[in-house]
Amino acid sequence: MATSVTAIPQAGSYELDAATLYDINGGATDIKNLIVEFNIYESMFQPFVTGNLIINDATNLLNSLPIVGQEELELKFRTRGAEKPESMVDFSLHRLRVVGVKDRLQTKDKVILYRLELASKESMKNVQMRLSKAYEDTPSEIVKKILKNELKTKKKVFVEPTRDNRKYVVPNLYPFKAIQTLAKTSTSKETGQNRYVFYENADGFHFRTIQSHFTDANGDPVQPVQFFRYFPATFDSGIAAQHQNISELKVNNNQDQLKRSIEGAYASKQFIHDITKKEVRQVNYNHFEDFRKNEHLENINASGPVYSRTAEDEFDNTLNDFSDNRIIVSGKSSYLHSRDSTDLQDYMPEVNKIPSVRAIAYNNRTVNIEFIAPGISDFRVGDVVDIFIPKNRPLRESEKTRTDQQDKYLSGRYLITSLRHFISVGNAKYNCVFGCTKDNVLEAYPENSKDRFKDYPSEVNSDIVEI
Repeated sequence: MATSVTAIPQAGSYELDAATLYDINGGATDIKNLIVEFNIYESMFQPFVTGNLIINDATNLLNSLPIVGQEELELKFRTRGAEKPESMVDFSLHRLRVVGVKDRLQTKDKVILYRLELASKESMKNVQMRLSKAYEDTPSEIVKKILKNELKTKKKVFVEPTRDNRKYVVPNLYPFKAIQTLAKTSTSKETGQNRYVFYENADGFHFRTIQSHFTDANGDPVQPVQFFRYFPATFDSGIAAQHQNISELKVNNNQDQLKRSIEGAYASKQFIHDITKKEVRQVNYNHFEDFRKNEHLENINASGPVYSRTAEDEFDNTLNDFSDNRIIVSGKSSYLHSRDSTDLQDYMPEVNKIPSVRAIAYNNRTVNIEFIAPGISDFRVGDVVDIFIPKNRPLRESEKTRTDQQDKYLSGRYLITSLRHFISVGNAKYNCVFGCTKDNVLEAYPENSKDRFKDYPSEVNSDIVEI
C-alpha cells in the first residue's frame, strides 16, 4: 500500500478533489457541493467499473443543463494524506459516463434529490457494437486487439500472456462478451494456469489468471496490502489500529456439498467428441489432483482445499472419486482450422480445460466474506489482504499467539474480488465494503479413512414395503 496510514489524520477521512459534470451541450459544472454521497464499485466478475452519486439539487440542474443520462463525470478522490497518483481513485483523464437518472424525490419546495448512475465509458461503447470477425493469435493478443482496436480504450491494460495460438471466430458478440469467452478457455504461457478473469478496476483493465494475484514475478507470495482484524479497537488505539478494525463482518460459507458435487466442483467426467477424427475420448477430472498442481493464497505445507478428503463410503472413496457427479459433453474438430495437410496444430486446446475451469471457479467461491473497514483509496480489486478472525469462543489464558487465537479455517490471506468505495459527504465519512474469497484454508481439514464406517450395523432392515 503506497499510503502510510500514519500520514492519515483520522480513519475514514478523505479529500474530494474533483466532481465536474460535463453536459450534452459541452458545458462543465462543478457539483462537489451538491453531492450527498457516492459509491464506486469494482468487481472481479464484471468487466467495467460502476458507481452512483446522490445529488441534492436546489438549482434546477436537472432541467437547466439538462441531465438526461448522457453526460460525463470527472471524479477524483483520495484518502486524506495520500499524495501519490497510484494512491488515488482518479477518473479525471478517463471520465465516467452517466448512464441513468433515477429515484427523483421532491424533499421540500424547489429542492429535489436524485441518483446519477455511473459506469466506465467503455461499458456504453461495448453495447453499441458487435464483433463478427475472425482472429488468429494467442488469446492474450486477441484481447489486446479488441480493447485497443475495437473499443479504442486509452486506459492501461494489464495482460498475462497466454499460450496456444488459435483461430477465434467471434459470432456477433459484444466485445466484452468475446473477451469473457476467451477468459474461460485461456492458459497462462508462464505458469500453465487456466482460470483467467477479465475485469476493470481504478487502475485499468485486467486479463489474467486468478493465481497471478497470489504470487509475484519471482514466484513468491504477494504481500498483503493491509492486515484486518475482527476485533474491537480500544479507546486509545492509534490510527494504524483503527484502519485494521473490521466494523461489520458477514461470512458467506458456501459449503453446500450436494450442490458443489452436482456442479462438478470435486470431480466430473468429460466426453470429448472429435468430429474430424471420428472418436470420443473420456477424461475423468479429479479436483484434488488439480489442486496440488496450482498456486494458492495460503502457500504453506499445512494448508488444504476448502473441503475434507475424508472417506465418503466404506470403500475409501472421497468427494474427488465420484466422476459421475457431473457429465460434460464437448465437441471439437482437431483440424478444422488447419492450413494444409502438414499443419497438425490443435487449434481447440481449450476444450480439454473445461472441467478444471469449472471446478476452480466453484471452489474459489466456497469461502467468502464481506466486511466494512475505514476507507483507503489505495485498495483495488485484485489485491490480497490478511484477515484475523478469532475463534468463536472465549480465549483460554494459554492462547497467546495469533495462531492460537485465530479461526484456522476463516483467518488468513484473502483475495479482494469486489470493492465498494462509499463516501458520505454529509457525515464526512469514507468506508470501504469488501468482498473477499480464498481458495484454500490455513490448516487442512481432518481426513478419515473408511474405518469411520466400521461401527455401522452389519445388518440393516432394507425391506421394500409396498403400500
